[in-house]
Amino acid sequence: MEEINLRSEEVQEVLGTPPGWMVRYGSGLALVFVVLFVFVAANYKYPDTVAAPITVTFSEPPRNLVAPKSGRVEELLVRNNTEVKEGQLLVVFKDAANYNHVTHLRDLLDQIPNEDDSRILQFSPPNNLELGEIQEDFLNFLEKKNKYNRETQNYEVNTSVNSYSAQIQSLQRSIQLLENRKSVIIRQIDDAIKRQNVLEQKVANREASQADVNRVIAEIKNYRTEMQETNENVSRKQYDIKVLRSRIEVTRTDGKNTRLNASDELLSSFIQLKIRVNQWIENNAVYSPIDGKIEFNEMLSNQQFMQKDNPLMVIIPSTNKVMEGRMKVPLGESGFVTSRQEVVIRLKKYPFETYGALRGIVTYKASVPDDKGNVLIEIQLPELKTTRGETIETNEVLVGNARIITKERTLLLRIFDSIRGIFS
Repeated sequence: MEEINLRSEEVQEVLGTPPGWMVRYGSGLALVFVVLFVFVAANYKYPDTVAAPITVTFSEPPRNLVAPKSGRVEELLVRNNTEVKEGQLLVVFKDAANYNHVTHLRDLLDQIPNEDDSRILQFSPPNNLELGEIQEDFLNFLEKKNKYNRETQNYEVNTSVNSYSAQIQSLQRSIQLLENRKSVIIRQIDDAIKRQNVLEQKVANREASQADVNRVIAEIKNYRTEMQETNENVSRKQYDIKVLRSRIEVTRTDGKNTRLNASDELLSSFIQLKIRVNQWIENNAVYSPIDGKIEFNEMLSNQQFMQKDNPLMVIIPSTNKVMEGRMKVPLGESGFVTSRQEVVIRLKKYPFETYGALRGIVTYKASVPDDKGNVLIEIQLPELKTTRGETIETNEVLVGNARIITKERTLLLRIFDSIRGIFS
């Protein structure tokens, strides 16, 4: 066989000449490929996302009711699988106090403003209420009410003030008598001085003796001594009046302070009674917190003994369930998150491959990060169906991972952004 020389001109010409079909169709195929690539890249969207763990709850979750204390059930007022209304009484536990009496007292107390002394004083509950452990607080309130009434009527204050006032009036009358006596003494002194002058003239004319003059001088001296004693007596009585008036002021001030203290004690005992009544109801009665349907955790009946915090029943809300999610995003990524952005949620309890994902929207973003530098994001899930048409029926708290779609960008834009990044 003849040996082929690969380096010969004939062979090189054959190898360097492309096939005819490539010459005819190659450029067109390349153009079609480029156009197809650009079309796909321009229409295929690859979104920017912010991912973080998420906790999903129902806006009105089921309510678990537990025994408020250890004791026997006195009255079970509902049956299993029945509808109840918010605030409806469900269970009453046995106690020394009468439930109807305690709730009647609560209703009476709720009608009275705490700050109104006059309304509190008018509050006159029945004395035959069976209040058990609340009885002591009830009696304390009645005692403080009676004390306030006594202080308001001021028996002791009025007695003291009246006594002091009577003493002042007596002293004032005595002063008036002394003033009248002073006027008489002044006139007596004037008359004596005139008689002295007359007698001295007679002594000069030898018509009277000096002994007569000396008797008048002694009389004037006695009058002046009496005047001095009268003035001193008036001063003492005026001082006594000042002291009595000061005592009246102190007594009235003390009475006012006593009334204020009695008012404070009355208000304090009233508030304490309300607190104790509400605590008793909270510890001995179970009410429905929402409208819903009752489901017993176990068989429940009258006279059954329950330990404190043992489950009693569950109330399934009768309102439409709405799911809400909460996630925390690092501060550095939170700037891309805005309200109404779409969120894709994959729950751990409901695998994505089987159930698909839930869709939600961003409803709230905190303006301030927490102490770990994360920003709270709240998500609302408009419906309970996943992307595969599965319905989430559970009422428990769910966890998973969520991706917030912050921006939709095509593959072509990403390529251009990458090229700009290289040359920028």
